Amino acid sequence: MRNDEKLGTAPLGRLMLSLALPTVLTQLINVLYNIVDLIYIGHMQAMVIWL
Repeated sequence: MRNDEKLGTAPLGRLMLSLALPTVLTQLINVLYNIVDLIYIGHMQAMVIWL
């Protein structure tokens, strides 16, 4: 079955999950990256103040 045929024949729940999952995973990775970056930069600024 081709990908464009799935849009008309696949069950709606499974189709929505397959379309939304890459976006959700990308956003989760982005949020985790930003949290780690915030913690890392926060520690760097604290170290600069003490120098």
